[in-house]
Amino acid sequence: MSKRASLAISLPALLCASAAVAQSSQAPSNVIDLDTITVTAARTERSTAETPQSIQVLDRAQIEEQLKFSPNAAAALGKLVPGYSMSTQTVSSASENYRGRDLLVLIDGVPMNTPLRDVSRILSLIDLNTVERIELVAGASSLYGAGATGGTVNFITKKAADGSKPRVTVNTAVRGFTQALGRSLAPEASVTVSGKIPDGIDYLISGSARGAGRTYDGKGRELPSDGLLGQGGGDRYKAGNLLAKLGYDFDASKRIELQGSLIAFDQDPKYLTNYAAPFARPDRTQLYTGQNVVEDTKSVSLRYSDSDFALGKL
Repeated sequence: MSKRASLAISLPALLCASAAVAQSSQAPSNVIDLDTITVTAARTERSTAETPQSIQVLDRAQIEEQLKFSPNAAAALGKLVPGYSMSTQTVSSASENYRGRDLLVLIDGVPMNTPLRDVSRILSLIDLNTVERIELVAGASSLYGAGATGGTVNFITKKAADGSKPRVTVNTAVRGFTQALGRSLAPEASVTVSGKIPDGIDYLISGSARGAGRTYDGKGRELPSDGLLGQGGGDRYKAGNLLAKLGYDFDASKRIELQGSLIAFDQDPKYLTNYAAPFARPDRTQLYTGQNVVEDTKSVSLRYSDSDFALGKL
């Protein structure tokens, strides 16, 4: 009696299973193959599955979403990367950190800061309009020397557009504070030209400029030009970026690329800062008579790569 009962219960289950198998075999395949994400901030190019460290890759769509709110790369990391401290909302990132330690900043693998300067102002002055993706590898690294005790962030710039005709991209924005819109306007513009010429040489040239007037807090009080004891604020400044890339493919595996970049910044504070409690504020009784806060960083790199080298990837 018990055997018949168990057989009666198992037959419907077998019928349902066979029907499901038949239906799945007839249904069309909807599998989508995603592009492989390769991390270049490590010692060699590896996929995310092969990298033992904790990594995070921010794609172009995430970068464009953050550009709607702020052009500051430190602000983007603070919102999208767990463990990165909140942005100071100024041009200085010296007090910011990743997991409580220093972060090494690179552009296409070229270090932009040293242990003596920490993150300094470079991170907030990177032009996100030229960045294709951001790779962040957690943990110390001996590849680039000291300065990466917390992790390494690599800003990968865009590649030249395909096709013989030049491709021109223009991005503009105007930001401001509602407290004093006319006095706090911060315009910005970025122009990128890229393409290839018949000889096989590809190029990309990008330039950007932005500036800012006064800045205000949530209660409508004007913020000081130096709210971080010598690190610079976020008002009364002009900044510019220039990136140029020239590359040539010998064949499908060999490539040489020359790249140069310029990051410039000039802030002209008007008043000294009163740091007395309850908050830092401009001291309108003392005019600022010192030198301007200036940043002038230049870098040039020449890179040769060969994926078919006799001893592996070069």
